[in-house]
Amino acid sequence: METSTDAPVVIVREETRVTSGPEVQQKIIHACRALASILRGTLGPRGLDKGLYKSNGEFAVTSDGARIINDLLIKNPGAKLLVSLGKSQESVIGDGVTSTVLFAGALLDEASRLLRTGVNPLVIVDGYQAALSHALTQLDELEITVTGDDRKMLTQVACTALSGRVAAAESEMFSTMIVDALDTVTQQQGDSIRCEAEDVLFDKAEEGALSDSRLIRGVIWKKRIPLARMAGERADVRIAVLHADLKPPEIRRDAEIEFSEVSAYEEFIAVQEQAREQLAESLLASGADLFCCSGEVDRSVLHKLAAADALVIADLDEQQLRQVAQASGANVVDHITDLGKDDLGRAASVNAESRQATDEVQDLIIIDGCEGPLVTCLIAGTASADEVIRGLYD
Repeated sequence: METSTDAPVVIVREETRVTSGPEVQQKIIHACRALASILRGTLGPRGLDKGLYKSNGEFAVTSDGARIINDLLIKNPGAKLLVSLGKSQESVIGDGVTSTVLFAGALLDEASRLLRTGVNPLVIVDGYQAALSHALTQLDELEITVTGDDRKMLTQVACTALSGRVAAAESEMFSTMIVDALDTVTQQQGDSIRCEAEDVLFDKAEEGALSDSRLIRGVIWKKRIPLARMAGERADVRIAVLHADLKPPEIRRDAEIEFSEVSAYEEFIAVQEQAREQLAESLLASGADLFCCSGEVDRSVLHKLAAADALVIADLDEQQLRQVAQASGANVVDHITDLGKDDLGRAASVNAESRQATDEVQDLIIIDGCEGPLVTCLIAGTASADEVIRGLYD
C-alpha cells in the first residue's frame, strides 16, 4: 500500500497537548499582552521603576524598557517577536523601546477582538497598512525643523527624552550637558554633518551626588600613575601620543658579550645610559608635557622625564590613543624618533590624581579643555549613576 502521501507520525508524551488555529492565535496574543503589561507602568514622566532580580543574585531597579526586556526570560514565540522588535528599536533609534512594545501590544489586542468577531486576518493586516500610510502622512505635516543653533529647542527635546530617567531637579542640568556635548562633537564635513555617538563617552565618578556631574572636554582614564611625584594638576598641557615604547631599541639577536676588563664593561653600561639620556632629551625637545604611549617605559627614561615635570601614561590601547588624539588634536606617532612639535595636541588642564591602590580603585587622570570633537560625561552619584548613564546614552 502506498504511504508516501500519508501525514507524518509525530510521537509526543501523553500529557502533551497540541493546539492549532484560533486557540494558538489567542495564546500568542495573550503572551504579548502580558509582556506589554509589564512595561506599561514604566512609561511616562510618572512611570514607576521595576525591580529586576536575576538567578545569579544581581539586582537592579530601572524603568528602562530596553534593560527590562533584555533581562527577561521569554519562552513564548509571540512574546519573543515583541522582544526582537524592542531590541531593533534600541539598536536603530536608541530610545522608545517601551512605547514600541506597548503600541505593538495594543495593535495585537485590537486584532484579537476583530478575530473573535470573524474578521479575516488578511483584512486586519490591510487595515493596519492603510493606517500606517495615513499616520506617515500626518507626521510629515506635523514635522518641525530644528537647527543646531536652536539650543532652547534642543534642550527641551533632551529634557523630554530624559523624563522618567532622572529626577526633575537634575533634568535641566543633564539636558544642557547633552546639548553641549553634541555641539562639541558635531563637525561639518563638506555637505554633510558628522555627529557620532561614539564621540560622547561616559564615566562614573564613584563619589559625590548627581548634581556634581560635569562635562569633560577630553578623556578620563583610571590607570596607575607610574611615579608618585608625577601626580598633580598641570595647565596648558602639550600632549604627545605615541604608539610605541618609551625606551631605546633592543638588540633582536641572541648574543653573548664577553668583557676582558672591567673598564670595557663600564664603557658598555655608559653607552646604554647615554642612549637613554638622548632618548629622554629628544622627547623633551618636542615640547610635550604629557606622553601617552601604548608600550613600556624604561625606568631611567621615566625618571628623567619626571625630573622635567612631565607626566607619562603607559600601556594604553589603540582606542584610548585614538580618543586622546581626537580630543587634543595630536597625531599618533608610531616611532619616537619621528615625534615633532607639529604632532602635539593641547589641553587646557591635566589632573593626575593619585589614589590609594586597591583591586577596584586606581589613579584618576582627567584631560580637560581640549578643542577636538570628543567629550566625556562624568556622572557622579554612586547609587543611580548607571541608570543615568543609560538614559543619557539613549
